[in-house]
Amino acid sequence: MTNRATTGPDSTDSNGGEHGALDDRSSVGGGIAAGERPRLWSPRHSLWFVLAIVLAGVLRLVALDRHPEPVNEDELSNIYDGWSIAETGADRAGRRWPILCRGWGPGDNRPALMAWLCAGVSAFTGFSVGGCRAVSGVVGTITVALVAWWGVGVAGRRIALLGSLLLAVSPWHLLYSRLAHEGTALPGLFAVAIVLLLRSAAMANDRVTHSTWRWAAAGLVIGLSTNAYGATRLTGLLFAVLAAAVVVASCWRRESRLRSMLAPVGGIAFGALIGAGPQIWASWTDYDAFVGRARMTQTAFFGWLDAVETIGGSVVANLSPRYLFYSFGEPDRLAAGRCSIVALPLFYAGLIWLCVPWSGIRWYDRVLLLAGLLICACPPAFTRANVHSLRASGCAVLIPMICVVGLVPWGRLGAWMIGMSAGKTPEWAGGLRGAGRDSRTSDRTSGIHGPPALRAEGREGGIQGLKSLAKISRPPGEASTALGVFAQVGRSTAAHRGRVQNTNSEKRGDAIADAATAACAMLILIAGAWYVGRFTGDAHLRSVFHQPHMVALGRWLTPRMNNYDRVYVVARGNQPDIYLAAFTGMTPREFQSAERPVWGERNEYAHRLNRFHIARFLKDVYDDRRAANPNERWLVVDAHRTMMRELGPAPNR
Repeated sequence: MTNRATTGPDSTDSNGGEHGALDDRSSVGGGIAAGERPRLWSPRHSLWFVLAIVLAGVLRLVALDRHPEPVNEDELSNIYDGWSIAETGADRAGRRWPILCRGWGPGDNRPALMAWLCAGVSAFTGFSVGGCRAVSGVVGTITVALVAWWGVGVAGRRIALLGSLLLAVSPWHLLYSRLAHEGTALPGLFAVAIVLLLRSAAMANDRVTHSTWRWAAAGLVIGLSTNAYGATRLTGLLFAVLAAAVVVASCWRRESRLRSMLAPVGGIAFGALIGAGPQIWASWTDYDAFVGRARMTQTAFFGWLDAVETIGGSVVANLSPRYLFYSFGEPDRLAAGRCSIVALPLFYAGLIWLCVPWSGIRWYDRVLLLAGLLICACPPAFTRANVHSLRASGCAVLIPMICVVGLVPWGRLGAWMIGMSAGKTPEWAGGLRGAGRDSRTSDRTSGIHGPPALRAEGREGGIQGLKSLAKISRPPGEASTALGVFAQVGRSTAAHRGRVQNTNSEKRGDAIADAATAACAMLILIAGAWYVGRFTGDAHLRSVFHQPHMVALGRWLTPRMNNYDRVYVVARGNQPDIYLAAFTGMTPREFQSAERPVWGERNEYAHRLNRFHIARFLKDVYDDRRAANPNERWLVVDAHRTMMRELGPAPNR
């Protein structure tokens, strides 16, 4: 029976293996001996990758307690719950071994994965904002390393290095890797891990090898992703559907029977059920808590036309150039900006290149990147805020991955320009020039249009030229992965001019490719340095969405609060009680047993926490004072105006 996987344009040969769907051994000529396995790594390239990952780690792990300023209320909820789990085995609401943390109240009930990760840190450090933010820093650094690994397999070493640098200095991913919020770094890590595992499984399936364990691993990661954030419950479900579609497509390409699909689909289902088990259990035992936040934020659709319009409009808005590349300095949901402006031409070129039928990109890379991007951009469409950086945070990782693909056509264009300037016409350019010559001949011989036979010949020449431009197969090492094109064109050009021998030609080609890579890397790093400098130098960007005034107030009150019977705090921000507890040294056990009357049905707002009384306005304090014991010593502090006032007899100091 014919095997589609070995006869189609995306087939995997014995030499290509996993080493790249964007490589071309035919553009310049070159190849490898039968049975010879191309070496994708060398000490020099490994060093550059290590340096890129170290840079990503430094940017994500240094000065976490200052940039951004501490601390957002959602972060603090996770950090304090993590400390509480480490100390008592329960979140601050007293829920033992939580799958869902109660957080702000019945309307919150967020997945507890980030709180558990913070608990691991808090077990050693105690309460620490910087330590718990380091969890996201490590997650973000691992994500950069995974993108580099994926890029080497898809596009070769040079492009993979540039892709990892794009992600390392991406304003969106960089800032989200410095926050202890459950919706920042974790969704991106799960997105790239899912893409990697599904790609590996589909590749193995195309080779007609047993890969059930790969499908099961992909299903497990998909299931685990549902424990990260409310939005990843939806993306996890959609990724599971995508995985099943990849199985069907992979088996269909092999003309396999339906029976062969059972093992992969069963592996995905088994892994997903194991990974999502905690969330399934939570939905079974406490359904109201499980859907509490979704009920509070979801939007209503009025018919299927409205649903299509809303979802489509939201996805387009979340991927628009204005929102992604021109909005730095316009904060949105803890993000000071989205993507680097350098990525603008690469991202949209990558989207187009993924849709080009002759691009040579393997079918599973095409499907996983395009579908993965749409999946990660979907969650905001189902909520009231149709543009939402947090709920679409998986896009922060998928966009640089698509930029890796976008480097290919730009690299080919640069290679063509180098070849033309040296008088060396590439195969695909020759086809286009031949098409143009046929067209001009037909115009001269029979007016504007020419005979049908000549017109058909010209069209065929143009089509073959475009196919030659886009055709990419497996690499001899890094035969021509966009920037690898520079290396081969440089080698070919040098040999064509006869200026150097073959050995020197290869060195010159590598030098051209390295110079192009270095120039692109320098541009990426300069843009990244500008974004970092702009953020660290702007007090508004560092503190927006955070409450540093409550942090400072808690630290100021710590040595003074025991001198007063009551401490009134006038605060109008979110969750002032958790700030007072965290930064005045209240332990989780003390918080769990504290007097804490609250108001609010879905999100609870405490108006008392032991000696702390929380008021919205100063007038409320004086109303309470009239009815209180005049001999009590009170301290009244306005958190927003840094105003302090003592009421009652002078305290004993």
